Amino acid sequence: MTFISSSFAGQKNASFLEHCRYRGVDGVIIACIDFDSDNVKELIESDIPVVLIDKIIENKSSIVSKNYEGVKQAVQFLVQKGHKEIGFVHGQHNSAGVTKKRLEGFYSAIEEAGLKPNSHWVLEGSYYDWTATGRRVREILEMESRPTALLLPDDYSALAAYRVINQLQLQVPEDISLVGYDGLEFSQIMSPRLTTVQQDTKMIGKLAANKIVSLIEDNDKPEIIYVPYKILEGKSVKQLIK
Repeated sequence: MTFISSSFAGQKNASFLEHCRYRGVDGVIIACIDFDSDNVKELIESDIPVVLIDKIIENKSSIVSKNYEGVKQAVQFLVQKGHKEIGFVHGQHNSAGVTKKRLEGFYSAIEEAGLKPNSHWVLEGSYYDWTATGRRVREILEMESRPTALLLPDDYSALAAYRVINQLQLQVPEDISLVGYDGLEFSQIMSPRLTTVQQDTKMIGKLAANKIVSLIEDNDKPEIIYVPYKILEGKSVKQLIK
């Protein structure tokens, strides 16, 4: 069994499928990669059992986070706290559709709350890229009119946001409220403690491993498994409604 991710992207000596054939692997877990690339498609369409992370393809097994619902509930949480001016620095668009689902959840919650989205506050950053996300956060916070709350693509990005906010001599949550995504352990020792959408990454890994084994050993049927999430409330969101 092997795990294919974007870290393999620079290896041009052999295709993913050739690599797997050479290694004699029985199954592959595929995540964080361009699912539209010919290299990946060749592997997925081969006879080697695969499990996809956050990507749904007909007749293939997938472990999927509820990205639409997670971001939607995060916006609803902010609205309940009294926030009406909400921005979103989201991750880059990718073939897995994670960002697309999160944006759909964002706009759905904004619309249901009767709010008007401000396109100047919805900018593309990058997953797990401090520099890109920090640049976008600074861009929004230096606007003449800025939101009261920002959603971020992941908890690592929140570290960049905290740094930028400090450099601008602002404070969380007094001047800007923040919500991260992932619910990683370090987010709960940040100061102030980060409010974040917690997805069970350990469960994702465990489910993927169990499924690939069942596909290999039992010739199990493909299925889509959705992983639950929850809002992990910290101290990074200001209560605007008294």
